[in-house]
Amino acid sequence: MRAAFLAAAVLGVATGCTHRNDAAPNAAADGDAAGRAPLLWQRSLALPAGHSKRGFVIIAPDPAAHTFTVRVRHPAAAQLVVTMETPSGHLVFDSNIHPFVPSGAVDCQERRGRRTCVMRFPRLAGDRRGRWSVRFEKASERPANVRVEVAFSRVAAPAASLASSDEASHSKRRFVAHGITFAHPRGWFVVTEPLSPSPNPAYRFAVSSVPVRRTPADEGPCLPGIARQLPSDGVLVYLREALGADRRRSLPRMPERPSRFPSPPRRGGGPCGFERGGGYWYGFAESGRTFYLGVHVGPDASRAARRAVSELVDGMAIRAR
Repeated sequence: MRAAFLAAAVLGVATGCTHRNDAAPNAAADGDAAGRAPLLWQRSLALPAGHSKRGFVIIAPDPAAHTFTVRVRHPAAAQLVVTMETPSGHLVFDSNIHPFVPSGAVDCQERRGRRTCVMRFPRLAGDRRGRWSVRFEKASERPANVRVEVAFSRVAAPAASLASSDEASHSKRRFVAHGITFAHPRGWFVVTEPLSPSPNPAYRFAVSSVPVRRTPADEGPCLPGIARQLPSDGVLVYLREALGADRRRSLPRMPERPSRFPSPPRRGGGPCGFERGGGYWYGFAESGRTFYLGVHVGPDASRAARRAVSELVDGMAIRAR
């Protein structure tokens, strides 16, 4: 997969956007005297009639230590794509899609012929500070005045990833839900909320070495926004279950669960959206149910963390429902 970060999240047609940066950044006075990157960037652009492109540059602070919010206001009838290009790829915002997809990461409102979309991103530990480009491409005919704001907020650093084999083997928590039981390291984080808007296969759990949450980038089977939150030594395990007609169709051809799942490679083979490190996406059947197991292990993950992943997936118990 190419190193791009695609996120359907706010503004018009779902096409890419590549063009020059033809405007300088406009930063509000939120930077400090030490010369750090300003935390608030604002820009108003007048896009002329017909197909047009504009852009500007911001200087992003350390994305591993900051969350950020993107707010865009534009005519509701405008077919507009906003792309933010970071050192690790792109974020593409499309508001004509996301008002109809419930998500805590995206909130779009229309009032008096204008649409305002707010996109909230967590820390992106896998990205880098420095020059980020904000670009606009309008496909609709009428001219459009667009207002964009990118606001960064500093947050406390999370707890360190699992470091010792003693912690991996002797400090465990137990998960029980949906007829699924497993043990995981006490310092890891478990969520049962979906990591993307796709309802089927249903998300049953996700376990990670650092907190993660869904972003506007995460769509269907691909989780590039989740991937960008994981540090190089981070791990993620998640399970999805096919339901209804999907289960009936897939069950006859799905292989039975293996006695042991593969040991995740250091590089390559991971779920969709994960560019660094290694892992796998494994479909299997057990107890009359069909599942898809996603495993990601960062390139710098410790032996203890890798062993904890294998113990989690191999020790997982699934009962019939």
